Order: sequence, then C-alpha cells, then structure tokens
Amino acid sequence: SLCNKTCGVLEMLKDNSISICCVTETWFKSDDRAKFAEIRDFGFDVISAPRRGRGGGVGFIYNPKVLSPVRNDVMKYSSFEVLECVIKTVSEVIRLCVVYRSTQAKKKYDETKISKFMDDFDGYLDNLLLKTGSPIICGDFNFHVEDEFNSEAQNFIALCESKGFIQHVGSPTHVSGGTLDLAFTLGCVSDSLSVTKMAVETNTGTSSDHYLVSFQIPVTFDLRKSRTYEEKEIRELNKIDIDKFREDLFSSKLNLSEYHSLDETVKLYHDVLEQVLDKHAPLITKRFTVEKSDFWDEKCQDALRERRRARRRTKKHPDVEEFRACHFEKCVDAEITINRARDSYYYKQLSACKGDSKGTYKVINKLLDKEYGANKVPNGNDVEVADKLRTFFDEKVKTIYTNIENELQNTSWATPKAQNFSEKSNAKCRIDRFTEVSLSELESLITSLPNKSSVLCVDTTA
Repeated sequence: SLCNKTCGVLEMLKDNSISICCVTETWFKSDDRAKFAEIRDFGFDVISAPRRGRGGGVGFIYNPKVLSPVRNDVMKYSSFEVLECVIKTVSEVIRLCVVYRSTQAKKKYDETKISKFMDDFDGYLDNLLLKTGSPIICGDFNFHVEDEFNSEAQNFIALCESKGFIQHVGSPTHVSGGTLDLAFTLGCVSDSLSVTKMAVETNTGTSSDHYLVSFQIPVTFDLRKSRTYEEKEIRELNKIDIDKFREDLFSSKLNLSEYHSLDETVKLYHDVLEQVLDKHAPLITKRFTVEKSDFWDEKCQDALRERRRARRRTKKHPDVEEFRACHFEKCVDAEITINRARDSYYYKQLSACKGDSKGTYKVINKLLDKEYGANKVPNGNDVEVADKLRTFFDEKVKTIYTNIENELQNTSWATPKAQNFSEKSNAKCRIDRFTEVSLSELESLITSLPNKSSVLCVDTTA
C-alpha cells in the first residue's frame, strides 16, 4: 500500500531522480484527496486508477516540472488492472502502461484465472498495438519468469514475444526472490525505445516487499516550468587523494614551526589547512535545484542528509548487513521527521486562521486537494471587474425577488388549508414588513455580523 509509506516512497524517487514511476497496489480510493494533496506537497503529482473494492489500484507518480503525462483510460478487465498515459517528447510520443495482476484467489480457481488473464491480455496487446505512441508496459504480473520450468510464466513471456515485445528485467524484484515486476518494449526497429541503465534497487528505504525497478529512456522533454536554482560554493572533498593530502600536511609549516603563542598557532593552523585544501579541493561554484516544500525546515534537511549519507555507504558496501540496516533506520527516521514537520506546519497554519473562516477554508481545501475560490473575483481591469460584479449581484438579487414572488403566487392564504397550516405552524415570527435602511445602518449591520463566509460566494474583498 502506498497510503502508509507515501513520504518514504516519494523521497526514494527523489534520491533516484525518477521522473515518472509506475505504481501498483496503491490502495487509493477515488476520494483520497488528502493523500493526493500530500503527494503534491512533496513536488510530485499523481494519476490514479483505484480499484472499486478493497486494495489494488494502479497509478503514475511523476514530477510535473519535468513532464506532463496525459491520462488515457482503457477498458476494464476482470483479470488485471491497467492504466495508460501518453507522454509527448520533442521527437516522439510514448505510451506508458502500468499493469497489475492480482493473485488473491482460491487455489482451485488459479488455473481458470490464469487462462482468463491470458485471453484478456492477448486482446489488450492487440488493441495497444493499434494505438499511437511507442508502448512501454511496466507492472507487477506475479509470474516467476526467472523459473524456466514454470509453464505459466513461460507461456506468458511467449505470448508477449509473439506480439513483438521484449522483457528487460533480469534480476529478482521481491524480497522473497522471484522476478515478478517486469518491463516490456517493442523489439521492432520502427517502434523500439532504447532502454538503458536497467537496475533493481534493493535498498528502497521503505517497508515495501517489492524493489524499485528503474531504467532510462534517452528522450528530450520541453520543460513546462523553468527550474529555480541556488548557487553555492563547495569543496569536492570526496575527490581528495588522501595520501598526497597527508604528505602535504607532514611537509607543511605545522611540523616545522615553533609555537610561541596561542593566537599565532591558531592562525598558522588555519592558513596551512586553507592552503592545502585550496590545492586538493579548491572552492567551486555549483548550482542546486531549489524544490523544497513549504513545510521543509532544517530538521528535514538534516534527516535527508543523514539518509543520503547512509545510502551512499550502503551502495559502496552492498554486502554489509550493518550498513543496510543503518540505511533503513535513517530512512524511517527521515520519514518520521518530514511527516512531523508537515503536520506541524499545517497545524500552525490552521491555528493562525483562528476566527478567520475564509483563511481556514483555504488551508483545508489545500489539504483536501480542492481548488479554493472557484468563484474568485473575475480578471480584467477595474472597470471590467466592477461591471461583472454589478451584473452578478444584480442577477442574484433579481433571482431572490423572483423566487419570493413565485412562492407568494403559489400560496393562497385565503384557503382553509393554508389557514390551518398557518395556525399549526411552529414559526415564532413572520416577516411581512420591510423598511429602507441608510448606508451607515447597512455598514453597521454588516460589520456586526460573525466572520463567516462560503466558498460558493464571490470574494469581493480580494
């Protein structure tokens, strides 16, 4: 389920520079707006196709600053779940498909389900080949394709190959072993995509029982938004030759000088070290992408730094179980820290809006992934805005008067039935007399009202 590990998965995607990720078993529901808002808080966006019942679900999580996939719904199949999106690049169109075949069935129905899946997937591939765009099929098929004696898995691979598809994943993708998560592209020259840097990341830093399968497609995108960069001066300390660095320190003035005072010693220490560092790791200016969420703080940054340090150490020594355990621990700590920072940020936002219902609406709507103020003040110059607002309120008042007049015409208070209704009514008062009020009286009346509003009303104070 992606619901209980959202932060960990999104940070994993950032660590691996993933532009778009195919996700299965999301466990999302159609009304999980709060979860979608959380994903967008981390700088990602989501396209989701939830299962009607419990569990399941497929989707795409992508970086909207890199690409903008277009959702393409396909017909429903009873034996598997599928969702497509179309990605336009500078030179071609890619049709990315995510598939999930569930195995949650009684043993006696396994053979029937697999037969049904083969028939359905055969038809799906035929339809897919008729569509525009170079197809990429990814997902959890729950077939042990690494087992040469598994007839069901080999029949599935044979079916895909008969349609011209090539399978690229060649190592286990599950913690219990087995190559269950697969990636297919067409093998023909005209529609083939070059799949490079295929890798299976076993240290995901999450509690998922599936590994991260990643690969690259060498294409170029038109970036929708220009990225914001931050320039910093850094030293590339990891590129220092330790032996030469140590040799320069031994032959420096630190070992050849006599120390007469503390200030002189500190100055000599500082000057020598700066000189040696400038030689082996000079200051250089680098640009860093600024993609931090509103709730991001120093604690989040420190936790992120610790997690990435543990990840680098694990990649350098993949067989050391102690480093793997440390990496997982740092991932959990970072997830807790980031979630607490986000919770605290929105708690303070809501506390600051105490007594301001309009501000509270904005914060809650953001948390629920609702666009606040669908009826905001219209665009245009001052005269155009004033005319549009005048027309809006004029029509609103006319509608109210028309409804009152229609109600009065439809109700005859002279009839016995109406009189009996009036006598039995529980109303404590009746509004039947109206008088004009001055502008100052109206202003005093409005200012004395509680600070309440509705998102259905036009915001005239903005």
